[in-house]
Amino acid sequence: MFLLSLEALSMALGVVAIGFSIWVIRHFLGTVGWLRWTEHRHWQPRDWIAVGIVTGFAGEVLDGVYWSTAWAAHYFDLPVSSSLMNWGVVANIPFRHVLVIAAAYCHIRAAGSLSGAKFSERINQIALVALSFGGLLTALLVFAAL
Repeated sequence: MFLLSLEALSMALGVVAIGFSIWVIRHFLGTVGWLRWTEHRHWQPRDWIAVGIVTGFAGEVLDGVYWSTAWAAHYFDLPVSSSLMNWGVVANIPFRHVLVIAAAYCHIRAAGSLSGAKFSERINQIALVALSFGGLLTALLVFAAL
């Protein structure tokens, strides 16, 4: 019963998170403006921050809708529940990981512009470290499964 209560609470909070995320997206889309999206070479740091915020919260909306659907199906013991849970990893890749990476890229780009650091050097360093750890973890998991 306790876990069912937590699942219900999680679903309710998921709806709130989706609603707030949509509000954030609408607010920051208005600060950048649609015409400036195509002129990315002339973006100021505030534009990169806004695009990063929109991208990150768009990922939250998509991820939240997927997982709210999956957990609701589980909660109501629907036949589709196990498929949604099993395929959740596939939804995580674009909605959670790719959009978070894209949002982070935008924030790093803005920070590089503000601090005067060379953007290409900073992003290359971060990517190298992150990919090294990610590759090592993937290799360990693959070898552990053999």
